[in-house]
Amino acid sequence: MNKNRTTGLAFGFGIGILIAAAIFGTSWVAKKYSSSIKTQAILPEEPTETTTPNTIQQSISTPATKNIDPQDNIVNRLAPAKEDVAADIQNNLQQLYGTKTTP
Repeated sequence: MNKNRTTGLAFGFGIGILIAAAIFGTSWVAKKYSSSIKTQAILPEEPTETTTPNTIQQSISTPATKNIDPQDNIVNRLAPAKEDVAADIQNNLQQLYGTKTTP
């Protein structure tokens, strides 16, 4: 009984390996030689002349260059001016400690 089982498994695996080899071998051959097979089947008997495409000649217009200010950036646009900062500090100090009065 055991001998029949192992023999059947061996034959089963052997047949499976042969089927897999045939499938993968066929796909490998088809991939490797498919370009020559396709071109021979698609090409007509007599080659025809190919036309070259016409190129379009258009001038590329570039916009005029603008004078770029190196100090013009997002931080400088969002940040307040120095005078405003000094005035805000003075106002905050006056609110915290009151106005400076001399006796």
